[in-house]
Amino acid sequence: MRPPARVHRGVPGARQWAAALLLAALTRVGPAPAATLVITVQSPDGHALAGAVVMARPLDSQGKRPAPVHAVMDQVDRAFAPDLLVIPVGSTVEFPNSDSVSHQIYSFSQPKRFKLPLYRGKPYPPVQFDQAGVVTLGCNIHDDMLAYLLVTDA
Repeated sequence: MRPPARVHRGVPGARQWAAALLLAALTRVGPAPAATLVITVQSPDGHALAGAVVMARPLDSQGKRPAPVHAVMDQVDRAFAPDLLVIPVGSTVEFPNSDSVSHQIYSFSQPKRFKLPLYRGKPYPPVQFDQAGVVTLGCNIHDDMLAYLLVTDA
């Protein structure tokens, strides 16, 4: 003897329709809704690291690079301001001198080696950074002046 057939209540096909809608909602194509992401960078002993750079790359970037920008890194009170810049490859950086003393900015870093002549006020033409990497900057006159550029292709 066969067991009795299952009895479906409600509108015929309603469960199938609801399942199809749920499946469509779960597999929809397009960007996910916006969310807040908080990232904390810490040293191995748990202290917050100031000046850390975190880069996020889209999974579907397909080789797209950000457009170059024109940035400014000033010298104020015998210090670089700001002391860290993140710029895309191909960007230019201007190094004005707002101090009352002269500076001579240089870098011996592999991505960009350069040395600006001693100057005050408006600098020489901007420097172009055409290779990705970390560029360490210094001043030949004031050894304690130190800054960094992160030139990125992301």
